[in-house]
Amino acid sequence: MIALPDGWEAEALDWHPGLTVLHAPNKAGMVTLDYTQRVFRGGLCTCGQPTSTEAYGGRGWAEKLERDAVAWLSAVLAA
Repeated sequence: MIALPDGWEAEALDWHPGLTVLHAPNKAGMVTLDYTQRVFRGGLCTCGQPTSTEAYGGRGWAEKLERDAVAWLSAVLAA
């Protein structure tokens, strides 16, 4: 897991292996990382259309997925 911005939290979902939820400060927003499908989705979401549009693969794909998810949620919260 990358170093998250101040106040952010990561929560692995015990009931759904391969999923981690990133919470913005004060639970203002969240994004779900799906390491099995290599996508992220806005909110707490275990299925459905991914928010991410990039194909993540190769060396460092997990870190890129995490950084893109943080950047996406940060942009949403700033709007």
